[in-house]
Amino acid sequence: MELNELLSLFDHHPGVLRLREQLSARRPRVRLEGLRGSSAALVLGAAAQSSGDFFLVVGDDEEEAAYFYNDLRQLLGEHTVLFLPSSYRRAVKYGHRDTAGEILRTDVLSRLSDRAAGAEAGEPLFVVTFPAALAERVAPRVSLSARSLSLKVAESYDVIELTHRLEELGFRRKDYVYEPGEYALRGSILDIFSYSSEYPYRIDFFGDEVESVHSFEVQTQLSRSVVEGAQIVPNVEGDASGEQLVPITDYFSQEPVVVAHDLQFVCDRVQQIFDEGFADQALAEQAATSEMELSEVYARFAASRLLVNGKELQSQLARGMYWQWSKATDPTKAAGGEIVPTVVFHTQPQPLFHKQFEQVLATFRSLIADGQRIYVLADSEKQQERLRDILGELAQREGEHPGLRFSPPCTSRSTRASPTRMWPPPSTPTTRSSIVSTSTIYVPTTRAMPRCRSRSKRFVSLSRAIMWCMSITGWGSLSDSCASRAATGPCRK
Repeated sequence: MELNELLSLFDHHPGVLRLREQLSARRPRVRLEGLRGSSAALVLGAAAQSSGDFFLVVGDDEEEAAYFYNDLRQLLGEHTVLFLPSSYRRAVKYGHRDTAGEILRTDVLSRLSDRAAGAEAGEPLFVVTFPAALAERVAPRVSLSARSLSLKVAESYDVIELTHRLEELGFRRKDYVYEPGEYALRGSILDIFSYSSEYPYRIDFFGDEVESVHSFEVQTQLSRSVVEGAQIVPNVEGDASGEQLVPITDYFSQEPVVVAHDLQFVCDRVQQIFDEGFADQALAEQAATSEMELSEVYARFAASRLLVNGKELQSQLARGMYWQWSKATDPTKAAGGEIVPTVVFHTQPQPLFHKQFEQVLATFRSLIADGQRIYVLADSEKQQERLRDILGELAQREGEHPGLRFSPPCTSRSTRASPTRMWPPPSTPTTRSSIVSTSTIYVPTTRAMPRCRSRSKRFVSLSRAIMWCMSITGWGSLSDSCASRAATGPCRK
Protein backbone atom coordinates (compact mmCIF):
# COMPACT_ATOMS: atom_id res chain seq x y z
CA MET A 1 0.00 0.00 0.00
CA GLU A 2 1.30 3.45 -0.92
CA LEU A 3 0.47 6.73 0.75
CA ASN A 4 -1.69 8.04 -2.08
CA GLU A 5 -3.93 4.99 -1.66
CA LEU A 6 -5.09 6.46 1.64
CA LEU A 7 -7.25 8.81 -0.42
CA SER A 8 -9.35 5.83 -1.51
CA LEU A 9 -10.38 5.30 2.12
CA PHE A 10 -12.34 8.54 1.91
CA ASP A 11 -13.79 8.18 -1.59
CA HIS A 12 -17.23 7.37 -0.21
CA HIS A 13 -17.09 9.39 2.98
CA PRO A 14 -20.34 11.42 3.29
CA GLY A 15 -18.42 14.65 3.84
CA VAL A 16 -16.20 14.11 0.80
CA LEU A 17 -19.21 13.23 -1.36
CA ARG A 18 -20.97 16.39 -0.25
CA LEU A 19 -17.91 18.50 -1.07
CA ARG A 20 -17.87 17.00 -4.55
CA GLU A 21 -21.53 17.91 -4.94
CA GLN A 22 -20.83 21.50 -3.88
CA LEU A 23 -17.92 21.63 -6.32
CA SER A 24 -20.03 20.34 -9.21
CA ALA A 25 -22.83 22.78 -8.36
CA ARG A 26 -20.27 25.65 -8.22
CA ARG A 27 -21.58 26.85 -4.87
CA PRO A 28 -19.76 30.13 -4.16
CA ARG A 29 -19.34 29.49 -0.43
CA VAL A 30 -18.76 26.26 1.48
CA ARG A 31 -17.66 25.88 5.08
CA LEU A 32 -15.57 22.96 6.38
CA GLU A 33 -15.56 22.35 10.13
CA GLY A 34 -13.88 19.93 12.50
CA LEU A 35 -10.76 19.22 10.42
CA ARG A 36 -7.62 18.78 12.51
CA GLY A 37 -4.01 18.17 11.55
CA SER A 38 -3.63 16.57 8.14
CA SER A 39 -7.33 15.80 7.80
CA ALA A 40 -7.85 19.05 5.86
CA ALA A 41 -5.26 18.08 3.22
CA LEU A 42 -6.61 14.53 3.03
CA VAL A 43 -10.24 15.62 2.61
CA LEU A 44 -9.34 18.28 0.05
CA GLY A 45 -7.24 15.82 -1.94
CA ALA A 46 -9.97 13.16 -1.87
CA ALA A 47 -12.67 15.61 -2.92
CA ALA A 48 -10.72 17.28 -5.71
CA GLN A 49 -8.43 14.64 -7.21
CA SER A 50 -10.90 13.70 -9.94
CA SER A 51 -11.82 17.29 -10.85
CA GLY A 52 -10.12 19.62 -13.27
CA ASP A 53 -10.31 22.65 -11.00
CA PHE A 54 -7.63 25.03 -9.83
CA PHE A 55 -7.33 25.29 -6.04
CA LEU A 56 -5.59 28.15 -4.27
CA VAL A 57 -4.86 27.11 -0.67
CA VAL A 58 -3.89 30.07 1.52
CA GLY A 59 -2.39 29.45 4.95
CA ASP A 60 -2.34 32.13 7.63
CA ASP A 61 1.46 32.20 7.50
CA GLU A 62 4.42 30.60 5.76
CA GLU A 63 4.83 27.77 8.24
CA GLU A 64 1.21 26.63 8.06
CA ALA A 65 1.31 26.78 4.26
CA ALA A 66 4.51 24.70 4.18
CA TYR A 67 2.97 22.01 6.36
CA PHE A 68 -0.15 21.87 4.20
CA TYR A 69 1.93 21.75 1.02
CA ASN A 70 3.92 18.75 2.27
CA ASP A 71 0.79 16.86 3.28
CA LEU A 72 -0.91 17.48 -0.05
CA ARG A 73 2.23 16.77 -2.06
CA GLN A 74 2.72 13.40 -0.33
CA LEU A 75 -0.83 12.43 -1.27
CA LEU A 76 -1.17 13.85 -4.80
CA GLY A 77 2.40 14.19 -6.04
CA GLU A 78 4.72 17.07 -6.93
CA HIS A 79 3.23 17.59 -10.38
CA THR A 80 -0.22 18.39 -8.99
CA VAL A 81 0.80 20.47 -5.95
CA LEU A 82 2.93 23.63 -6.11
CA PHE A 83 4.22 25.96 -3.40
CA LEU A 84 4.26 29.73 -3.91
CA PRO A 85 6.61 31.38 -1.40
CA SER A 86 7.60 35.00 -0.92
CA SER A 87 10.62 36.24 -2.84
CA TYR A 88 11.83 38.10 0.25
CA ARG A 89 13.60 36.84 3.35
CA ARG A 90 11.97 37.73 6.65
CA ALA A 91 9.35 40.44 6.14
CA VAL A 92 8.76 42.10 2.78
CA LYS A 93 9.48 45.55 4.19
CA TYR A 94 13.17 44.73 4.70
CA GLY A 95 13.64 44.19 0.95
CA HIS A 96 16.08 41.30 1.20
CA ARG A 97 15.56 39.09 -1.85
CA ASP A 98 15.58 35.31 -1.43
CA THR A 99 16.96 33.42 -4.43
CA ALA A 100 15.27 30.17 -3.42
CA GLY A 101 11.91 31.93 -3.21
CA GLU A 102 12.39 33.53 -6.63
CA ILE A 103 13.11 30.14 -8.17
CA LEU A 104 10.02 28.51 -6.69
CA ARG A 105 7.84 31.45 -7.71
CA THR A 106 9.15 31.30 -11.29
CA ASP A 107 8.31 27.59 -11.35
CA VAL A 108 4.72 28.35 -10.29
CA LEU A 109 4.34 31.18 -12.80
CA SER A 110 5.59 28.95 -15.60
CA ARG A 111 3.07 26.21 -14.73
CA LEU A 112 0.21 28.70 -14.48
CA SER A 113 1.21 30.22 -17.82
CA ASP A 114 1.26 26.79 -19.46
CA ARG A 115 -2.15 26.02 -17.97
CA ALA A 116 -3.53 29.26 -19.36
CA ALA A 117 -2.21 28.24 -22.78
CA GLY A 118 -4.28 25.06 -22.66
CA ALA A 119 -1.79 22.61 -21.17
CA GLU A 120 -2.96 20.19 -18.45
CA ALA A 121 -6.60 20.73 -19.40
CA GLY A 122 -8.92 18.71 -17.21
CA GLU A 123 -6.29 18.06 -14.54
CA PRO A 124 -6.50 19.47 -10.99
CA LEU A 125 -3.83 21.88 -9.81
CA PHE A 126 -3.14 23.06 -6.27
CA VAL A 127 -1.10 26.14 -5.40
CA VAL A 128 -0.39 26.49 -1.69
CA THR A 129 0.69 29.92 -0.47
CA PHE A 130 0.28 32.57 2.25
CA PRO A 131 -0.51 36.32 2.44
CA ALA A 132 3.04 37.68 2.10
CA ALA A 133 3.51 35.74 -1.15
CA LEU A 134 0.19 36.98 -2.58
CA ALA A 135 1.14 40.55 -1.68
CA GLU A 136 3.89 40.66 -4.33
CA ARG A 137 3.31 41.66 -7.91
CA VAL A 138 4.86 39.58 -10.70
CA ALA A 139 6.00 40.01 -14.27
CA PRO A 140 3.10 39.93 -16.75
CA ARG A 141 2.30 36.64 -18.41
CA VAL A 142 3.05 37.95 -21.90
CA SER A 143 6.56 38.87 -20.71
CA LEU A 144 7.12 35.40 -19.32
CA SER A 145 6.07 33.81 -22.60
CA ALA A 146 8.23 36.17 -24.67
CA ARG A 147 11.32 35.46 -22.56
CA SER A 148 10.94 31.69 -22.49
CA LEU A 149 12.68 29.25 -24.81
CA SER A 150 11.31 25.90 -25.91
CA LEU A 151 13.80 23.33 -27.22
CA LYS A 152 12.50 20.08 -28.69
CA VAL A 153 14.07 16.89 -29.93
CA ALA A 154 14.59 16.63 -33.72
CA GLU A 155 14.37 20.39 -34.21
CA SER A 156 17.29 22.52 -35.36
CA TYR A 157 18.82 25.50 -33.56
CA ASP A 158 21.96 27.56 -34.14
CA VAL A 159 23.98 26.77 -31.02
CA ILE A 160 25.92 30.04 -31.10
CA GLU A 161 22.76 32.12 -31.45
CA LEU A 162 21.17 30.05 -28.70
CA THR A 163 23.98 30.83 -26.27
CA HIS A 164 23.73 34.53 -27.15
CA ARG A 165 20.00 34.38 -26.40
CA LEU A 166 20.71 32.73 -23.05
CA GLU A 167 23.13 35.56 -22.22
CA GLU A 168 20.45 38.12 -23.08
CA LEU A 169 18.03 36.36 -20.72
CA GLY A 170 20.53 36.64 -17.87
CA PHE A 171 21.98 33.12 -17.88
CA ARG A 172 25.64 32.88 -16.86
CA ARG A 173 28.13 30.60 -18.62
CA LYS A 174 29.95 28.11 -16.36
CA ASP A 175 32.09 25.03 -16.78
CA TYR A 176 29.38 22.97 -15.06
CA VAL A 177 25.91 24.04 -14.00
CA TYR A 178 25.02 23.89 -10.32
CA GLU A 179 22.33 26.54 -9.85
CA PRO A 180 19.37 27.90 -11.83
CA GLY A 181 20.40 30.64 -14.23
CA GLU A 182 23.58 28.88 -15.40
CA TYR A 183 24.51 27.14 -18.65
CA ALA A 184 27.55 25.23 -19.90
CA LEU A 185 28.64 24.42 -23.45
CA ARG A 186 31.07 21.54 -23.98
CA GLY A 187 31.41 20.50 -27.60
CA SER A 188 28.01 19.32 -28.80
CA ILE A 189 26.50 19.18 -25.28
CA LEU A 190 24.62 22.16 -23.85
CA ASP A 191 23.63 22.07 -20.16
CA ILE A 192 20.99 24.60 -19.03
CA PHE A 193 19.49 25.06 -15.55
CA SER A 194 16.10 26.69 -16.06
CA TYR A 195 14.33 28.57 -13.27
CA SER A 196 11.21 26.53 -13.96
CA SER A 197 12.74 23.08 -13.62
CA GLU A 198 13.78 21.10 -10.58
CA TYR A 199 16.72 19.56 -12.45
CA PRO A 200 18.95 20.99 -15.20
CA TYR A 201 18.68 19.84 -18.81
CA ARG A 202 21.42 18.24 -20.89
CA ILE A 203 20.83 18.87 -24.60
CA ASP A 204 22.87 16.81 -27.04
CA PHE A 205 23.24 18.26 -30.54
CA PHE A 206 24.10 16.48 -33.77
CA GLY A 207 25.21 19.46 -35.81
CA ASP A 208 22.39 21.96 -35.25
CA GLU A 209 19.75 19.30 -34.59
CA VAL A 210 18.73 18.35 -31.06
CA GLU A 211 19.44 14.64 -30.83
CA SER A 212 18.32 14.07 -27.22
CA VAL A 213 17.33 15.91 -24.06
CA HIS A 214 17.93 14.53 -20.56
CA SER A 215 17.42 15.87 -17.07
CA PHE A 216 20.36 15.19 -14.78
CA GLU A 217 21.51 15.35 -11.17
CA VAL A 218 23.52 18.39 -10.16
CA GLN A 219 25.82 16.61 -7.72
CA THR A 220 26.70 13.56 -9.81
CA GLN A 221 26.14 15.10 -13.27
CA LEU A 222 24.49 11.78 -14.23
CA SER A 223 21.32 11.63 -16.32
CA ARG A 224 17.98 11.05 -14.57
CA SER A 225 15.45 10.69 -17.37
CA VAL A 226 14.86 11.30 -21.06
CA VAL A 227 12.44 14.12 -21.92
CA GLU A 228 10.91 15.25 -25.19
CA GLY A 229 12.00 18.85 -24.79
CA ALA A 230 13.17 21.57 -22.43
CA GLN A 231 11.30 24.70 -21.35
CA ILE A 232 13.88 27.37 -20.49
CA VAL A 233 12.62 30.19 -18.26
CA PRO A 234 14.86 32.99 -16.91
CA ASN A 235 14.56 34.70 -13.54
CA VAL A 236 11.48 36.80 -14.24
CA GLU A 237 11.02 37.47 -10.51
CA GLY A 238 14.41 39.10 -9.99
CA ASP A 239 14.64 40.95 -13.31
CA ALA A 240 11.46 42.91 -13.90
CA SER A 241 12.69 46.41 -13.14
CA GLY A 242 11.38 48.03 -16.31
CA GLU A 243 8.01 46.33 -16.55
CA GLN A 244 4.52 47.09 -15.34
CA LEU A 245 4.01 44.36 -12.77
CA VAL A 246 0.66 42.63 -12.20
CA PRO A 247 -1.03 40.67 -9.39
CA ILE A 248 -0.50 36.93 -9.58
CA THR A 249 -4.25 36.54 -10.13
CA ASP A 250 -3.63 37.68 -13.72
CA TYR A 251 -2.09 34.25 -14.31
CA PHE A 252 -5.28 32.43 -13.31
CA SER A 253 -6.86 31.01 -16.46
CA GLN A 254 -9.91 29.86 -14.48
CA GLU A 255 -11.56 31.13 -11.34
CA PRO A 256 -9.86 29.38 -8.43
CA VAL A 257 -11.42 27.54 -5.54
CA VAL A 258 -9.91 29.48 -2.66
CA VAL A 259 -9.33 27.41 0.48
CA ALA A 260 -8.48 29.43 3.59
CA HIS A 261 -9.29 29.81 7.25
CA ASP A 262 -10.50 33.36 6.75
CA LEU A 263 -10.25 35.14 3.40
CA GLN A 264 -10.88 38.50 5.05
CA PHE A 265 -7.85 37.95 7.30
CA VAL A 266 -5.71 37.11 4.24
CA CYS A 267 -6.73 40.30 2.44
CA ASP A 268 -6.28 42.40 5.58
CA ARG A 269 -2.77 40.99 5.99
CA VAL A 270 -1.97 41.80 2.34
CA GLN A 271 -3.27 45.33 2.89
CA GLN A 272 -1.06 45.67 5.97
CA ILE A 273 2.01 44.65 3.96
CA PHE A 274 1.05 47.17 1.27
CA ASP A 275 0.62 49.97 3.82
CA GLU A 276 3.98 49.22 5.45
CA GLY A 277 5.78 49.27 2.10
CA PHE A 278 9.55 49.14 2.24
CA ALA A 279 11.44 50.50 5.24
CA ASP A 280 13.67 53.55 4.80
CA GLN A 281 16.63 51.51 5.99
CA ALA A 282 16.03 48.92 3.26
CA LEU A 283 15.88 51.64 0.62
CA ALA A 284 19.08 53.22 1.92
CA GLU A 285 20.83 49.85 1.73
CA GLN A 286 19.69 49.44 -1.87
CA ALA A 287 21.07 52.88 -2.76
CA ALA A 288 24.38 52.11 -1.04
CA THR A 289 24.86 48.80 -2.87
CA SER A 290 23.85 50.02 -6.33
CA GLU A 291 24.59 52.86 -8.68
CA MET A 292 21.06 54.26 -8.42
CA GLU A 293 20.28 57.57 -6.80
CA LEU A 294 18.13 57.49 -3.67
CA SER A 295 15.22 59.08 -5.53
CA GLU A 296 15.43 56.36 -8.18
CA VAL A 297 15.46 53.68 -5.48
CA TYR A 298 12.33 55.16 -3.89
CA ALA A 299 10.57 55.12 -7.26
CA ARG A 300 11.62 51.57 -8.06
CA PHE A 301 10.63 50.22 -4.65
CA ALA A 302 7.32 52.06 -4.40
CA ALA A 303 4.67 49.89 -2.78
CA SER A 304 2.21 50.72 -5.55
CA ARG A 305 4.63 49.24 -8.10
CA LEU A 306 5.82 46.09 -6.32
CA LEU A 307 2.96 45.22 -3.97
CA VAL A 308 -0.73 44.38 -4.27
CA ASN A 309 -3.46 46.34 -2.53
CA GLY A 310 -5.52 44.12 -0.23
CA LYS A 311 -8.82 45.42 -1.57
CA GLU A 312 -7.72 44.73 -5.13
CA LEU A 313 -6.81 41.15 -4.21
CA GLN A 314 -10.10 40.64 -2.39
CA SER A 315 -12.16 41.77 -5.36
CA GLN A 316 -10.30 39.36 -7.65
CA LEU A 317 -10.49 36.33 -5.36
CA ALA A 318 -14.16 36.96 -4.57
CA ARG A 319 -15.09 36.03 -8.12
CA GLY A 320 -14.40 32.34 -7.55
CA MET A 321 -15.51 29.75 -5.02
CA TYR A 322 -14.45 30.05 -1.40
CA TRP A 323 -14.07 27.01 0.85
CA GLN A 324 -13.61 28.20 4.38
CA TRP A 325 -11.50 25.72 6.32
CA SER A 326 -12.78 26.96 9.63
CA LYS A 327 -11.31 26.87 13.11
CA ALA A 328 -14.56 28.25 14.54
CA THR A 329 -17.91 26.53 14.99
CA ASP A 330 -20.33 29.32 14.11
CA PRO A 331 -21.45 28.88 10.46
CA THR A 332 -22.29 32.59 10.19
CA LYS A 333 -18.73 33.76 10.93
CA ALA A 334 -16.52 35.04 8.13
CA ALA A 335 -19.54 35.15 5.85
CA GLY A 336 -21.03 38.50 6.87
CA GLY A 337 -23.77 36.83 8.87
CA GLU A 338 -24.87 34.80 5.85
CA ILE A 339 -25.66 31.13 6.45
CA VAL A 340 -23.48 29.01 4.15
CA PRO A 341 -23.50 25.26 3.40
CA THR A 342 -21.44 23.56 6.11
CA VAL A 343 -19.74 20.15 5.97
CA VAL A 344 -18.77 18.92 9.44
CA PHE A 345 -16.01 16.39 10.14
CA HIS A 346 -15.76 15.21 13.74
CA THR A 347 -12.07 14.44 13.86
CA GLN A 348 -10.23 14.31 17.18
CA PRO A 349 -6.66 15.27 18.07
CA GLN A 350 -4.24 12.47 18.78
CA PRO A 351 -3.40 11.59 22.39
CA LEU A 352 0.22 11.89 23.54
CA PHE A 353 1.69 8.63 24.77
CA HIS A 354 5.27 9.77 25.51
CA LYS A 355 6.64 6.29 24.74
CA GLN A 356 4.18 4.64 27.11
CA PHE A 357 3.58 1.60 24.92
CA GLU A 358 1.27 0.07 27.50
CA GLN A 359 -1.11 2.92 26.74
CA VAL A 360 -0.53 2.45 23.01
CA LEU A 361 -1.46 -1.24 23.30
CA ALA A 362 -4.54 -0.46 25.36
CA THR A 363 -5.63 2.22 22.87
CA PHE A 364 -5.15 -0.09 19.90
CA ARG A 365 -7.22 -2.79 21.58
CA SER A 366 -9.94 -0.27 22.37
CA LEU A 367 -10.06 0.98 18.78
CA ILE A 368 -10.28 -2.53 17.34
CA ALA A 369 -12.95 -3.51 19.85
CA ASP A 370 -14.84 -0.42 18.68
CA GLY A 371 -14.80 -1.79 15.13
CA GLN A 372 -12.07 0.45 13.76
CA ARG A 373 -9.31 -0.49 11.35
CA ILE A 374 -5.93 1.00 12.20
CA TYR A 375 -3.32 2.09 9.67
CA VAL A 376 0.23 2.52 10.92
CA LEU A 377 2.57 4.90 9.09
CA ALA A 378 6.31 4.56 9.56
CA ASP A 379 9.51 5.63 7.82
CA SER A 380 10.54 2.00 7.22
CA GLU A 381 9.55 -1.62 7.67
CA LYS A 382 11.97 -1.86 10.58
CA GLN A 383 9.91 0.65 12.54
CA GLN A 384 6.81 -1.39 11.88
CA GLU A 385 8.57 -4.57 12.99
CA ARG A 386 9.80 -2.81 16.11
CA LEU A 387 6.27 -1.73 17.02
CA ARG A 388 5.00 -5.27 16.49
CA ASP A 389 7.78 -6.72 18.67
CA ILE A 390 7.22 -4.18 21.45
CA LEU A 391 3.48 -4.79 21.56
CA GLY A 392 4.03 -8.55 21.47
CA GLU A 393 6.46 -8.41 24.40
CA LEU A 394 4.05 -6.29 26.41
CA ALA A 395 1.26 -8.76 25.80
CA GLN A 396 3.47 -11.68 26.89
CA ARG A 397 4.28 -9.92 30.14
CA GLU A 398 0.58 -9.57 30.77
CA GLY A 399 0.04 -13.21 29.83
CA GLU A 400 -2.43 -12.21 27.15
CA HIS A 401 -2.68 -12.23 23.40
CA PRO A 402 -1.95 -8.72 22.10
CA GLY A 403 -5.28 -8.68 20.27
CA LEU A 404 -3.55 -7.25 17.21
CA ARG A 405 -2.54 -8.77 13.91
CA PHE A 406 -0.48 -7.13 11.21
CA SER A 407 -1.06 -7.54 7.52
CA PRO A 408 2.07 -7.81 5.34
CA PRO A 409 3.98 -4.52 5.43
CA CYS A 410 4.37 -2.29 2.44
CA THR A 411 7.58 -3.05 0.53
CA SER A 412 7.35 -0.14 -1.90
CA ARG A 413 10.20 2.34 -1.79
CA SER A 414 8.39 4.97 -3.80
CA THR A 415 7.12 6.74 -0.70
CA ARG A 416 8.93 7.93 2.36
CA ALA A 417 6.47 6.47 4.85
CA SER A 418 5.32 2.86 4.64
CA PRO A 419 1.75 2.14 5.68
CA THR A 420 0.71 -1.24 7.00
CA ARG A 421 -2.69 -2.31 8.18
CA MET A 422 -3.54 -3.69 11.59
CA TRP A 423 -6.46 -6.08 11.70
CA PRO A 424 -9.48 -6.51 11.53
CA PRO A 425 -8.97 -7.05 7.78
CA PRO A 426 -11.11 -5.30 5.13
CA SER A 427 -13.53 -8.23 4.98
CA THR A 428 -14.54 -7.59 8.57
CA PRO A 429 -17.86 -5.68 8.67
CA THR A 430 -16.39 -2.42 9.92
CA THR A 431 -16.72 1.04 8.40
CA ARG A 432 -14.34 3.06 10.48
CA SER A 433 -10.64 3.60 10.25
CA SER A 434 -7.96 5.26 12.34
CA ILE A 435 -4.60 6.32 11.03
CA VAL A 436 -1.72 5.95 13.44
CA SER A 437 1.90 7.01 13.24
CA THR A 438 4.59 5.13 15.11
CA SER A 439 7.31 7.68 14.52
CA THR A 440 8.59 10.08 17.14
CA ILE A 441 7.59 13.65 16.34
CA TYR A 442 10.45 15.85 15.28
CA VAL A 443 9.85 19.54 15.87
CA PRO A 444 12.64 21.77 14.53
CA THR A 445 13.75 24.66 16.68
CA THR A 446 13.91 26.92 13.64
CA ARG A 447 11.40 27.39 10.87
CA ALA A 448 12.35 25.01 8.08
CA MET A 449 11.24 26.78 4.95
CA PRO A 450 12.06 26.08 1.28
CA ARG A 451 15.71 26.49 0.52
CA CYS A 452 17.51 26.15 -2.74
CA ARG A 453 20.68 24.98 -3.92
CA SER A 454 19.38 21.53 -4.56
CA ARG A 455 15.70 22.15 -5.19
CA SER A 456 14.93 18.44 -4.88
CA LYS A 457 15.71 18.68 -1.16
CA ARG A 458 13.40 21.54 -0.33
CA PHE A 459 11.20 20.94 2.70
CA VAL A 460 13.24 17.88 3.69
CA SER A 461 13.13 18.61 7.41
CA LEU A 462 9.38 19.12 7.24
CA SER A 463 8.30 16.26 5.02
CA ARG A 464 10.53 13.55 6.45
CA ALA A 465 9.78 13.81 10.14
CA ILE A 466 6.79 16.00 10.77
CA MET A 467 4.31 15.49 8.01
CA TRP A 468 3.62 11.84 8.56
CA CYS A 469 3.90 12.09 12.33
CA MET A 470 2.62 15.27 13.87
CA SER A 471 0.21 16.29 11.14
CA ILE A 472 -1.28 12.82 10.85
CA THR A 473 -3.21 13.97 13.91
CA GLY A 474 -6.93 13.74 13.42
CA TRP A 475 -7.25 12.08 10.05
CA GLY A 476 -10.93 11.39 9.70
CA SER A 477 -12.55 7.99 9.88
CA LEU A 478 -15.06 6.53 7.48
CA SER A 479 -17.97 6.80 9.88
CA ASP A 480 -20.51 9.60 10.13
CA SER A 481 -18.87 10.70 13.36
CA CYS A 482 -15.54 10.72 11.56
CA ALA A 483 -13.68 9.90 14.77
CA SER A 484 -9.97 9.55 14.29
CA ARG A 485 -7.04 9.02 16.57
CA ALA A 486 -3.31 8.68 16.14
CA ALA A 487 -0.45 7.52 18.32
CA THR A 488 3.04 8.93 18.28
CA GLY A 489 6.01 9.31 20.53
CA PRO A 490 6.89 12.47 22.40
CA CYS A 491 7.47 15.88 20.84
CA ARG A 492 11.20 16.16 20.71
CA LYS A 493 14.05 17.03 18.45
